[in-house]
Amino acid sequence: MEIASKFVLFHERFGETTLSYDKNGNLNYCNYPVIDYLKQFCLYKAATYQGRKSAMLTLTNYRQKLPIYIGKDIFYFPIFGSKASENYWVCYNFITEVKNRDGASEIHFTGDFKYLIPTNKRIIIRQMKRCENYLLLLKEMNLVI
Repeated sequence: MEIASKFVLFHERFGETTLSYDKNGNLNYCNYPVIDYLKQFCLYKAATYQGRKSAMLTLTNYRQKLPIYIGKDIFYFPIFGSKASENYWVCYNFITEVKNRDGASEIHFTGDFKYLIPTNKRIIIRQMKRCENYLLLLKEMNLVI
């Protein structure tokens, strides 16, 4: 199994241990910031995180909360901006449904794992749409790796 597709969600509170979850909801404690994991995922695809980010900036007019294309249609997207004291990075590819739940959003993943994130459903849907649009653009340009 490809390492980037192992994790469906990272929850990072700055200054604390990063939490990661697989598609079955198993919790893992990570020793590094999420960005370090994303950088490693990109390197496994012979790319750099900065290169993936620059490509997204160049090919789209997105300027904040950029999804990161890892490869083979795998995307991770942030829920909050880079300056937030807490953030979530979600793997787009394993989302099956997003529901409003008590002022938050419940994300359903393949494998029956559900996770509640304190944000509006529209934010998550918008990030998912960004992933879809970028993937379509890459396919049109024959750049999907």
